[in-house]
Amino acid sequence: MENLCGERRDIKFMVQIATDVKQHHFRGLWYSDFGEGKTYLLGLFHNALKERGTKGLYLLDTDRGVNTLATGGFDVAFDDVSGGTKSQSEDAYQFFTRRLNELDQNEGEGYGAVAIDSLTTLQKIIMAHVHTISTAKRPLGGILSSQQDYGALIQIMENLFPFLQRLSTHMDVIMTAHLLERRNEDTGQLWLLPSIMGKKFPSQIGLWFNEVWRLTAERSGNEIARKAQTASFNRHKCKSQVADMPHILPVEEALERAMNAYSKGQKIAIPTSEERRSTAK
Repeated sequence: MENLCGERRDIKFMVQIATDVKQHHFRGLWYSDFGEGKTYLLGLFHNALKERGTKGLYLLDTDRGVNTLATGGFDVAFDDVSGGTKSQSEDAYQFFTRRLNELDQNEGEGYGAVAIDSLTTLQKIIMAHVHTISTAKRPLGGILSSQQDYGALIQIMENLFPFLQRLSTHMDVIMTAHLLERRNEDTGQLWLLPSIMGKKFPSQIGLWFNEVWRLTAERSGNEIARKAQTASFNRHKCKSQVADMPHILPVEEALERAMNAYSKGQKIAIPTSEERRSTAK
């Protein structure tokens, strides 16, 4: 992935790669509205991975969600790639790609999973990089992105997913995304999809993942019931390849079922929110 601005890949090529790669790891896309539990679920995942003898989860944070993890008591290794320059020779996107390459070359560096939080804000990092390498004329004196810029961004995204597919032979790969409203041009039906640029990408992004969940959080006083939707209905596109996975269930149970299904190692049990509070007392 040294150069993600390589040749353009159409969706058929993308799907072919997805079916060719030998897969033993959990590859998930978790999307929701703000504050619905994406980052919280990453913390639970981290703890469960450490129980299996790995270094846990490594986070590439483009969404500044690491503060949520720290508040929740999750000690997750991370790098902040939310913007700006990482050094005199690297912008945030270049640092992001270098770290992914290092994980691939070193077989995950001992981590059980890499998480990118979030896909939605990652696009802004990529677009900032495109502005530095593109000579395209931009509207409003260069403030707005041009059509050429958007084309370059989509091309980079199309090259990123095959790389993540390969990386998932070493470790679990998780991406989060914000929520996007998209109306079907033919039927007029409104769908709530992972937020990503492009006309086709939002509805096709799930092809790259074996688990696509929409997360919700229902609040009652001080209690929060966090749930995962794992099948498509009610205008949401979701899926699961875990046998007998309920369509809606607590996030702790969804994570436990998925990890046990994709792992050849020991079975694990994800503590519920109530159990975690009891342990902390």
